[in-house]
Amino acid sequence: MNNFHRPMLMLAVAALLSAGSASAATATSAPAASQGSLLSVLSGDFALAQSNDRRRGANRGGNRRGGADRPQRERRSTDRGNRNENRSVDRQRERTENGARGTTTVTGEDGRSATRTRSREVDREAGTASRSSTVTGPEGRTRSVDQTATRNDDGSVSRQSTITGADGNTRTVDSTTTRGEGSVSRERTVTNPDGTTRTIDQTATRTDTGFERQSTVTGADGQVRTRETTGTVDREAGTFSKDVVTTDAQGNSRTRNTTTTRTDDGFTRDTTIDGRQGGSGTRNVTVVRDPETGDVKRDVSTTRTPPPDDAPEGGDSGDDS
Repeated sequence: MNNFHRPMLMLAVAALLSAGSASAATATSAPAASQGSLLSVLSGDFALAQSNDRRRGANRGGNRRGGADRPQRERRSTDRGNRNENRSVDRQRERTENGARGTTTVTGEDGRSATRTRSREVDREAGTASRSSTVTGPEGRTRSVDQTATRNDDGSVSRQSTITGADGNTRTVDSTTTRGEGSVSRERTVTNPDGTTRTIDQTATRTDTGFERQSTVTGADGQVRTRETTGTVDREAGTFSKDVVTTDAQGNSRTRNTTTTRTDDGFTRDTTIDGRQGGSGTRNVTVVRDPETGDVKRDVSTTRTPPPDDAPEGGDSGDDS
């Protein structure tokens, strides 16, 4: 992702403080997992990230207090014209003793329909939670995601995800997340349909002035890539800086430094990149907002220095993301 389009200073600070609060809360929680905490771990899987917002309403209702003592309840609704007046959406949601399940069917103007079925269940005594989702398209092709999260005796959470595509190919993701005081680490193994695997080890630590994050990726061919990120917040000066160093399997490194500074009427963001093969680049952004009219003016200037002529073929120019 291009760092130039990431949120401003205060959004970065808010995300950091939020991550730190979540780490401390999890580290002091009882071994018996709550319904909300384990389901939040499940929702972290990238395969379901895009559908979480659409399920938020149902999840919010399922996570209210009462747990297994709640009576079972079924809700059914039919919407027409919510997004498109020529299609209909039929939703069925049922709260169960230990979770919930539901079905959503969307029928288009031509009569073709697609269906999503989903369910979730929490076993408080065992400290486990499970979630499944299956999408069936108009042609009968299906894609499913099955996830299970387990809270271990040491406080870590193990998660297993199985993603089966419409072509029948299956990919699995096994991960373990461990939270400590001001830190969180995750070990993840991805197994592709052809049996090859890659591993991702990540660690994030909160510091007095920001955060540090390390990531190591080992590919199916055994080659290793690393990424180290340091974020620093200076509240008095109103600045947030991020230094990123990425190293490829051949040992070539690229550095990127970005500093965002709050001004009276906006902010500035200055980025410098030194490429793996000697190229470099800069990008300077100035954003000014007129408090009276609300108009926003954005000025961007960039420079680029290509790698030297004797750089190995394929060397970067310093401005890649």
